[in-house]
Amino acid sequence: MSTIDKYEKGKFYKDFYYPSSNLIPSLDFWYENIFYGRIDREANAICLKDSQLKQIPSQQGTIFAANFVVDAFKDLRRYCRKAAAHGKIQPRGMYGTLHADSGWTSPTSLYHSHMETLFQGFAAYFALGSRSEQILSFKGFVKQFIDYAKVLTPAVPVTKTAFLLSRYCPPSTSGLIIGLDNKGTDKGDLDKKKKFIQDPNFYFLRSAAKKFGFYIDKNAPWTLVANIFSSGGFEAPPFQSQPQFEALTVKTGMASYLEEYSLTPEEVFDNLYYRTATGDTWHNGAGSDIEVLKYYLLQFYNTLLAAEPYVHKSSVCVGTNQVKTVTKKIKRQSIGQLKQNGDLPYLYKKKFGNLFWLRTFLNIRMLEQGLTHGLNDIFLESKYILEKDGFHDAMNNVNEKTNGFRRTIFNRKGKFWQGYSPEEKNLAFLNRAKDIKVSLPVLPFAETPTSTSTTTSAGSTGGSSGGSTGGSSGGSSGGSTGGSSGGSSGY
Repeated sequence: MSTIDKYEKGKFYKDFYYPSSNLIPSLDFWYENIFYGRIDREANAICLKDSQLKQIPSQQGTIFAANFVVDAFKDLRRYCRKAAAHGKIQPRGMYGTLHADSGWTSPTSLYHSHMETLFQGFAAYFALGSRSEQILSFKGFVKQFIDYAKVLTPAVPVTKTAFLLSRYCPPSTSGLIIGLDNKGTDKGDLDKKKKFIQDPNFYFLRSAAKKFGFYIDKNAPWTLVANIFSSGGFEAPPFQSQPQFEALTVKTGMASYLEEYSLTPEEVFDNLYYRTATGDTWHNGAGSDIEVLKYYLLQFYNTLLAAEPYVHKSSVCVGTNQVKTVTKKIKRQSIGQLKQNGDLPYLYKKKFGNLFWLRTFLNIRMLEQGLTHGLNDIFLESKYILEKDGFHDAMNNVNEKTNGFRRTIFNRKGKFWQGYSPEEKNLAFLNRAKDIKVSLPVLPFAETPTSTSTTTSAGSTGGSSGGSTGGSSGGSSGGSTGGSSGGSSGY
């Protein structure tokens, strides 16, 4: 089946086959809710903190999700099994067992694999022509790496922020998703989707999922997605045999599970997640783009250094009676190795400080976003903020100036799609001359590995949010950021 045929079948399914309901909304990761759980309410790329993970009891091995999501899923599963025991639903079928088959995917592990692939490409790029001769030091290496990034971006992400919001990163990195046992179902297989929708328990489960604060993924009906902003309740009268008891108010929705962690829906992305541009403030910026780049670029450089510690440069010498070629053997500068505890080498940290990394990160982010002007202006502004308010605020400034989404190849229409509709662009153009600011939906672009400890048993490996009916993360405010910024490498 061709790509066009798959697209047409998928569109038919979206528009006509999936049973719509105003009372029970679904989530659409393909068209409208692309970044749900991966950006905060200001459109910053975010990552779930490892410490907020909780294990889901499963027959499929170790599965994790956000702590409050796991709590809600356990209650939903208990509710459905009780319904089956009392004959309210069929104990068999696609939704008969409600076993968790998948959950949180480590963005750090995914990003690590991505960077390994990216480095392999860089090694091939570096070997071509005279590029190898130009790398005598780490600074020369970074210059060549940025030139390589110009070739890749914006199609291929380099930073953690760009990776998280790219097609290379799945929605499951949010920790808000639990996949049910789907018998090997392919997400793109229309016939298998139909099997779930035609299951006799589908409508019961959809209603029950809403009660416990979950959406069903429209394009993968075996997937539950936490609806952070869902809340409600109903009055439960006393049993006829016990009229002396008062009616109880039973809370529904995800908000009740958030209360167990002293959280409101508005606080979730601020407390349980960190912005990838600036990192986890409680762990000295761990996981931030710059900290991650420091580690990866050092390891990339040292790998090249180990493979080719010397540069051989040839030059032509013209004498009185002869012309000969002289080859010089020049040793590349060492910058030190990572320490056993993971700390960066002293010389590396001393020679390449905040200004160097601020400019490097800004350069790469502008390339990722396709911004072509204003690099020096943003850098000087960020430098001033660095001297006045510190590194964290300077990074925030860079993030604000380079934040936003690029339009994808496919015209994905929807409230939270990647880019602007023709109508929105025309509106912005018409109002520009009137100096009227128009609020356009700002959506970030497309992740990193630092090994952070976790209070769970999730291991050490290791998200945009498109909203949806009933509340969603992500934002449509903020306008188009960084419109005139960008520029050359500056090296």
